[in-house]
Amino acid sequence: MKPAARQPVTTTVQSTSIEGGRRDPLVRLPIIIAAVFLAAGNEDFGFDPAGYLDPFMHLGYFWHYPAHLPALDHDYKASRLPWILPGYVFHWLGDPAAASIVLVFATLAAGGVALYLLVRDIAQDRAAAAVSAAAWTSCTWAHGIGGWNYQVLAATDYFLVATWLAFRAATTGAASSAFLAGVCAAAAAHTHLQYATFVPLLALTFWSGLPGGTPSVQRLVRDGLWGLAGAIGITVALGAVNAASGGDWLFFMPQIVRAQYLMREDIWWLEARVWVPAATYLVVPVAFMIAALGVLFRTDPPERLRPKRTLIVQAWLALGIMCFTQFARRKGTLDQSFLAFPVYAYGFPCIGILLASRRNMPRSVVVAAASITAILVPLLLLMPATLPRVMTDAVTLFGATGLPPVVPPLAVALIGCTAMMVARGSARLIVFGLWFGLVNAWIAPAPSAYGIHTPGYRRQMVELFREADGLTTAFDPRLDGIKYWFPDNERIALPDADIPLGWIFDSYVSTRGWMGNLLGHASAVPLQKLTREDLQTAVCIGLLTSPRTSGQLEIAMQEHFAGLGVPLRRVTIRHLKSRSIAFDLTLLKPADAPQRFGPPCLR
Repeated sequence: MKPAARQPVTTTVQSTSIEGGRRDPLVRLPIIIAAVFLAAGNEDFGFDPAGYLDPFMHLGYFWHYPAHLPALDHDYKASRLPWILPGYVFHWLGDPAAASIVLVFATLAAGGVALYLLVRDIAQDRAAAAVSAAAWTSCTWAHGIGGWNYQVLAATDYFLVATWLAFRAATTGAASSAFLAGVCAAAAAHTHLQYATFVPLLALTFWSGLPGGTPSVQRLVRDGLWGLAGAIGITVALGAVNAASGGDWLFFMPQIVRAQYLMREDIWWLEARVWVPAATYLVVPVAFMIAALGVLFRTDPPERLRPKRTLIVQAWLALGIMCFTQFARRKGTLDQSFLAFPVYAYGFPCIGILLASRRNMPRSVVVAAASITAILVPLLLLMPATLPRVMTDAVTLFGATGLPPVVPPLAVALIGCTAMMVARGSARLIVFGLWFGLVNAWIAPAPSAYGIHTPGYRRQMVELFREADGLTTAFDPRLDGIKYWFPDNERIALPDADIPLGWIFDSYVSTRGWMGNLLGHASAVPLQKLTREDLQTAVCIGLLTSPRTSGQLEIAMQEHFAGLGVPLRRVTIRHLKSRSIAFDLTLLKPADAPQRFGPPCLR
């Protein structure tokens, strides 16, 4: 017999309260906040900077998913289909800037909505859920973690949804929730394999939501099978799509093979003394988890307290899993910000649990709005320059300039948590908004991505990349015949600074897979060291230069290869220019290539 579903605790509805009611408009709050950030007119928010590789490789999959499969299907990045396929659809429907904005909006809003639902249902406090969801959507280390086109934020969204659905399956007995929890858990693991190690924690989430915590064997088997069916179903569906597109049914194997390789020898692993002093990306989740330990000592009714305590224990178990891998197995899980981000999937629910009212009392709309405003104002009005300058002066004033970078913001966060725990009632929300808003903006990894109408170059760069992509794809539909080269000592001028041309080069060539498309099989090979053999796999040479040197470098390359007995001729040149950034792309081809390969730059 199916156990009775847990009855929700009802609350008194007041005109100034955000508690109670069947409809829940607060679930839209993360959607509104994500829209606010995108409407602020910052040209860098939502777009990756020059120099990143992996996010731009994903961008290449978004543009050319089926075309990439013959050459790159066995690259482990291609196995992240729950992220690649939505990106491919959005970029197929719209221009690169619009598609990028839609993806940013979707990933930010989805995670915030999932966190809101999770905290609301576990803590039974909509105000705490709203404030913690606003913090998630505003979290600067969640904004483009590893790159906006990187997979970790999307994977975390899937996992948060899976966690909420697992809890809902337990409280309602709905088989559909169990099935969808399996779908989302598998999507999270396929997108970022670290979440596969968190799957046992989902079982704890399910257990914590069961009425009385003592389910029948029939209930466990039924819901477990529904979850397994969801996981298998989404895996089979993704495999079918990949096979129909020209890839392998077992699309997930390259990621597993990669993980096995890294478990044997992780060449990127760093010792603690190297990364811990600068690990500001761990300040917020660790402070949340430390503060939430106080909930373990509360004396609330056991039926309400069990899921809260379980979630906090899960957070420390998740951190423990990653610490064991990092420190005992010496494999990177915490020494890079994007690797450590799965900790956030439990750290942020912890703060929602801590903020929740112990007596389920109504909270004022004004108080919740004030807390959320305190979170948003520093990012919108005090960035990119004012607040970092003030905090630098404050650190100097207190004589903390010699401390590791992680110490001052962590100290402020822990002081803020202490003040928040001392505060009573709705004041706790205000205290949290004040300290989190300050620390969140202070440790922002990309201050230039905030403020209102802050100028930037990243959006324009992606638009130019898409223009260059259209040009090169027309000549090289297989995406493997053009080998790219750039002069190592050049820089590209921006309105307020300049950047190395190599950053732009590496990011653009990553849309083709990077290493396999480099002339000379390496980045920045001196012109004098290029040989006839380097042309054996090249149908064309893609010469990327600054506008002022494109002509002379084209002549220099033609003279170099003519001296080697392989004269080159120009196929085309494109001057790629926008308001803030410009570079040239010239296609050159061996003079006898038409006889060897067919039409210009086509096999």
